[in-house]
Amino acid sequence: MIATGVSYQRESVTALWAELAPILAMHWAEIGHNPDIPLDPDNALYDRMEAAGTLRLFTVRDEDWRLIGYACYFVTTSMHHRGSLQALQDGMFILPPNRRSGVGVGLVQHADAVLRAEGVQLVYLHTPIGADHIGRMLKGIGYREVETHYFRRLDQ
Repeated sequence: MIATGVSYQRESVTALWAELAPILAMHWAEIGHNPDIPLDPDNALYDRMEAAGTLRLFTVRDEDWRLIGYACYFVTTSMHHRGSLQALQDGMFILPPNRRSGVGVGLVQHADAVLRAEGVQLVYLHTPIGADHIGRMLKGIGYREVETHYFRRLDQ
């Protein structure tokens, strides 16, 4: 199911920082593994990556043009496969009232179509354990589960 009454587009992260800030905070509150480390995005680095052509921000907006979700990717050639342009998801979030409406499917499919047209060969998405809102949906549209990530705090 793909949602109706919404629009999907690529937008500039540089132009959207003020609008993104409250959604980023909600996203961090929901999935942040280390709540003692404050959310403090390096906006200038994101802006530089966008200017260099290695960052893609896709958004979904409702009929009143309110931002209801985003998907951000880093797009580069693989260090292991120089001839393969690949996209690595930085973050993806849909506001909770809009989940299970098809908005996420539409956002991923829109991003995939744009990335495919740009020559991207592989897209890597991740979802946190304990807050996996999209794993089943991703499998349903053709994604495969291929890795498990681990982290360890070294400062405690």
